[in-house]
Amino acid sequence: MLAILYLLLSWFTGYCILERTFPWIFKISEQGTLFGKKIRELSSWFITLPAAFLVGNLFSTWINYILSYLFHYISKSPLFFGNIVTFIYLIGLSAYFILRKNTYKDKIEALRNNDKSSIKSFLLNHKLEIGLITGLTVFYWFLFYGYMWISNGNIVMGSAQVKDLEFHVALARSFSHGSNFPTEYPYFPNGRMDYHFLFQFLVGNLEFLGMRLDYAFNIMSTVTMVGFLMLLFSLTIVITGRRWAGFLTVMFFIFRSSFAIFTFGRTFKSIGQLFSGIIHSEKFIGQTPCEWWGIYTQNVYMGQRHFAFSLGIMTFALILVFPLFRKAMRALKQVDQTRIVEEGEEGEEKYIPLTFKTKMKLYFSELFLKKDAWLPRNIKASAITGLILGLIGFWNGAVLMALLCILFIIAIVSKHKLEFLNIASIAALLMLIQYMFFMGVSNQGLSPKVYIGFLAEKPELFSILKYYLEVLGFMPFVLLLGTIVGPKGSKWLALAFVVPIVLATTMQFTVSVPGFNHKLVNLSIALLNIFPAYGLYKLIVNKRKALRCVAVVFIFLMIATGIVDICTVYNLSNFKKPVSEAESTPLMQWIDKNTDKNAVFLTQTYDYVHPVVSAGRKIFFGSTNFAGIAGYNIDERDAIYKKILSAKDDAETRKLIKEYKINYILIDKELENIPEFNEKYFEGNFEMKYSDNDNKVYKLQ
Repeated sequence: MLAILYLLLSWFTGYCILERTFPWIFKISEQGTLFGKKIRELSSWFITLPAAFLVGNLFSTWINYILSYLFHYISKSPLFFGNIVTFIYLIGLSAYFILRKNTYKDKIEALRNNDKSSIKSFLLNHKLEIGLITGLTVFYWFLFYGYMWISNGNIVMGSAQVKDLEFHVALARSFSHGSNFPTEYPYFPNGRMDYHFLFQFLVGNLEFLGMRLDYAFNIMSTVTMVGFLMLLFSLTIVITGRRWAGFLTVMFFIFRSSFAIFTFGRTFKSIGQLFSGIIHSEKFIGQTPCEWWGIYTQNVYMGQRHFAFSLGIMTFALILVFPLFRKAMRALKQVDQTRIVEEGEEGEEKYIPLTFKTKMKLYFSELFLKKDAWLPRNIKASAITGLILGLIGFWNGAVLMALLCILFIIAIVSKHKLEFLNIASIAALLMLIQYMFFMGVSNQGLSPKVYIGFLAEKPELFSILKYYLEVLGFMPFVLLLGTIVGPKGSKWLALAFVVPIVLATTMQFTVSVPGFNHKLVNLSIALLNIFPAYGLYKLIVNKRKALRCVAVVFIFLMIATGIVDICTVYNLSNFKKPVSEAESTPLMQWIDKNTDKNAVFLTQTYDYVHPVVSAGRKIFFGSTNFAGIAGYNIDERDAIYKKILSAKDDAETRKLIKEYKINYILIDKELENIPEFNEKYFEGNFEMKYSDNDNKVYKLQ
């Protein structure tokens, strides 16, 4: 299948790029943790395989998109020619890497000569890692498939994520069945794209290459989520050196910590009722605002399928810059161990610790005055890192913004600060170029301003602390333990990882504060979980049974709310509450075969996957869910929409139809019920192209 070949070629080219740009990650066991010990509990492939998949698909998707965009000027099938050139590029690059100095000759020969005993030995030596990958793959495939699958030609969705998934389907189909170049939001075409869409382009391209749409979504969602968690697991070991801390970090990501379990439990009179309530829960628990849609649960990732891809890139970037941070921490540790030699009264030597003032001067010198504090060590690697980060801008801009803020804090206490500047400059420049190209210079979709409080009841410190205490549960307390028992530098990393939460609590970036800022909080929690995981690991391996018991209790308390959330996610999936949203109707099939791939339809406004967008076409004023969040001018479009429907003035109506490039009007019973709709005008002035018992389509131009 071409789609699978496309993914494999992208993966391989990503692997080759990493091997030549960041060769040290292929020898990760030779690197050191913050403790100074070598990383013995992490295999390099646990980083390189997921990172190669993400980076390879990041580059190949952008190349394919740019080529397809250029081909749309000369062809009505730009994606076809874009894929041809992209395949030539991927195959040629793969052949170059394989043949260049016989780089992979030994590796290929080793694979050919691999016997069963060596494979068995590999499986036995890495059974925990393979077990983790297998478990995560089965778990997330089950969840993702439970929220979207195709049955008898109909796209069936879980009831909790219809609005998010309609956005994904509409965008993906606008590429696989349509020709969305220049790219516009299918429910609000206006010449701009004010929301990230590259993940949906990749999925749409996989469908174009022959993969069924639900498989394309679910395979990419599962692989990228598992890849992100592999990298999060690896980052934990890179920092702490402990594999079991990595397992706990992944567990805390899946099963969130929150005090919601206690407010939920109070509503039941017995243990039996509580267990029954958990198993049959169909409402996300928690009393803070917006928790009803699972704002901090796995439900977020069921709808926002593009989120995990960018989180994986973010985590990989943190692994890449970690050596610069570790080098600075080692230098500061040497300062701590420095002693002044003084001669005693009887001539013996005394070793006296440095005074606080002297130590601060030496700290400052190490971090800001020495050459290695600023001069770059590897300009090429930092430039490629900046390129990778910049390219995720339209996969998920919130992740890029948060990551740059995290890197700023880490850079302060790292060596080779100009590498961080190089990374940030390239990433920010690329993001600016994308922003101007897709959104335009006058766009108001992203307009940062001070907004204190996020979702707290009041914009006051006590109210904010109360909010996060309810949301995070025991995590902040165990986080404190982890930074205390952790190695030097843990507090700086924790400070850097908490910055996105600070941003979410003090700034408004889009029209919808919860819709954007919750991403910052979620990614911050995912990273901060490293320190509670390490703190509890230290208690588990402690010789005192009492401390081990305390650790077990705290682990249970930290995952209890998450267990209820997973039950809720399952109960709201299409296994329990299916919602058929996109049907393969005769209308959809007619639109797909008989209209221009970039056609715009005038219809009723819808909150589900309409046959028009399911066929890859656009609706002039469709679902306003994401349009409102992204900053589109809903009121202005609504006024124009009503003017056209009322058709009081023929000249003005035709002018608006031409100006907004509306090609067809689809009249159904719902549109007929709009009071201002002048159906007779369209019947008398335009040619009907399609009709059935429920629908009529007139061509407007």
